[in-house]
Amino acid sequence: MSEMADEVLRARAQSIEAVLSLLPMGVVLVGRGLRLQSANRMAHGLLGQRKGLMLDADRHLVATSSEANRMLQAHLGWAMDGATDPGAMARRSLRVQGVQGALHLGIAPLSAGKPDATLEAAVVAVFVSDPDAVLPALPDVLCQTYHLTRAEAQLTAALAQGLTLVEVAQQRGLSMNTVRTQLKSASAKVGVRRQADLVRVALSGAMVWGRTDALPGGGWPCQ
Repeated sequence: MSEMADEVLRARAQSIEAVLSLLPMGVVLVGRGLRLQSANRMAHGLLGQRKGLMLDADRHLVATSSEANRMLQAHLGWAMDGATDPGAMARRSLRVQGVQGALHLGIAPLSAGKPDATLEAAVVAVFVSDPDAVLPALPDVLCQTYHLTRAEAQLTAALAQGLTLVEVAQQRGLSMNTVRTQLKSASAKVGVRRQADLVRVALSGAMVWGRTDALPGGGWPCQ
């Protein structure tokens, strides 16, 4: 492979890692030969925690126990073949156990059909989650993701938990006018108009895209 082609692949990998760093889970992309092509920051952190998953000297993703590694390699091989069977699941799951805890893996092919032998790009995605991880509080994620104030984030989180505006006002000792003003401001920052849409975004958007690695100091702290 030429030096220019190598540089293009490195730049592409860096761009992919920047996007994947937004996800609140580890993501490992594997290429031909089942070698690591790219991984986000959270994945690198999880691989170094002695929780049953690591990279070997040749940058292969391996499980630390022989039985789990046998299953892992079988699942990776299935995904490498592109899951050509229409009846096959689009994703396989696996739990690996290590000295310091366990990790849950989701393994999926990135393209349909068997990959070309010359393909250099990643062809398998491995999603890594830690069941023991402490999730950030929803108001903190809302502050960072949408630049809400602490009051706006707390209101949005309360609505997402099923409270009404009246109940929020009563619990926080606020007037209805103040609560409605906070709701209007939070909705505008999120880019929605209806209260139901604000709740939907809080539940489906903030917790999925909200980054945990920058809180509390590196992101947009609640004001």
